[in-house]
Amino acid sequence: MRKISLYTLLLAVTFMTLSACGETEAERAAREQARLDSLRTVEQQRIAAMMAEMADTASTATEEPEMIEEES
Repeated sequence: MRKISLYTLLLAVTFMTLSACGETEAERAAREQARLDSLRTVEQQRIAAMMAEMADTASTATEEPEMIEEES
């Protein structure tokens, strides 16, 4: 009977030690916020690149094509 209580106590201490070593809620929230900030930055860079590409396309489309006259 003594071994059973000793094993139960040892199991409880092990469980409490492992659960105490885990990540806190504040750390988890900070990690998630950093991930979201990183994703937002990448998305903003992608949108900026797309806008620059659209501006380049629009500027080339508005240029008047040069007329080449053929001499006969």
